[in-house]
Amino acid sequence: MHNVAVVWAKNEEGRIHGLLVERGMEGFTTPETHNKWSLRASSTGELIFDNVKIPKENLLPNKSGLGAPLGCLDSARYGIAWGAIGAAMDCYDTASKI
Repeated sequence: MHNVAVVWAKNEEGRIHGLLVERGMEGFTTPETHNKWSLRASSTGELIFDNVKIPKENLLPNKSGLGAPLGCLDSARYGIAWGAIGAAMDCYDTASKI
């Protein structure tokens, strides 16, 4: 179980910033979703915020705006692609041994 969530949210001025939200902060809960049909290998759940107070120290430095979270997604795409290629290679290797 993870103890920190990286959350991208708008501030009062409408600017997007990254925040570290820690499990145990008052008003922050993370119920887990059970009996899923897909993505069963990973924990999935929702993040619930009920008047959570996040200290300024938890603000991610030097990044703001929509480009920051989209940059993270761009980097993650490589890992997702290589994971799919690895799974396909394993399927091929397994099938060729039959």
